[in-house]
Amino acid sequence: MQHHLFLAFALVVLHSFGKQIKVNLQWSICDADPQTVLHKLGEDSTREPYKKTPITYYDTDPPSYSRGGLMFRTKTRRGEELSAVKVHFDPRASDAPVEFFRDNETPVVEAHFNGTAVDTPERFLCVWDRYGNDTSFTCQIQSLLAGRTELWTDEQVQFAERCQSVVWGNLIGFGPNPNPKWRLNILGHRAVFDDVQAGHFHLMELEVKVLKYKGDEVYQKINRYLRERGILLCHKHEPRTIRLFKAMGYDGSYHNLIKQSG
Repeated sequence: MQHHLFLAFALVVLHSFGKQIKVNLQWSICDADPQTVLHKLGEDSTREPYKKTPITYYDTDPPSYSRGGLMFRTKTRRGEELSAVKVHFDPRASDAPVEFFRDNETPVVEAHFNGTAVDTPERFLCVWDRYGNDTSFTCQIQSLLAGRTELWTDEQVQFAERCQSVVWGNLIGFGPNPNPKWRLNILGHRAVFDDVQAGHFHLMELEVKVLKYKGDEVYQKINRYLRERGILLCHKHEPRTIRLFKAMGYDGSYHNLIKQSG
């Protein structure tokens, strides 16, 4: 992918926040179901989620874009349907500007197109994501679907094609999949635990947002805690889109999703 083009696009709306920059710490969980996880964490296993909204992932059949870090989805935000085009890239990539990843330049941004109101039809988001020992920088454009016949806006199309060429007519939906979410407190940190229910699979994930410079310390602390509580962490922590397609057998190993580590 042409990461330098993508970065040039992102830099238009980035701001420097120094040590206030946050990273999303994420754990892929391979227990049987969310009730099992809640019970292990000392929560009421019958507790209702605070949010129940479906999510649909898009790719070709077989999937061809997600492995390269380009992902498409539709979901609901504040009761309104939206589409999202999301890109993951490796900050160690040789074509990425070095200064882009210094701590005092690290961007976390929510920039709105078409105005400055929170409920604007389109918004551009960039965050740091950490899955296991792998940290990536992620940007996406979300756009409200209200009244639109096309899933993807011109801005989303241009954004995606700065990364790689897309045959838009070949994208198909995988879903909708139920996506309940629970708010938790893990060792004093606010966390969101959620589950994408794809058939009989439960693609569960725990997310904790912390200041980036504290990321390693908090990650290790929570990782130990989860293991002590008997949480079955997946053999590999990775974005849920990838896990979904593995579960469907597209990587040639249908059982990879539930391979556990002790």
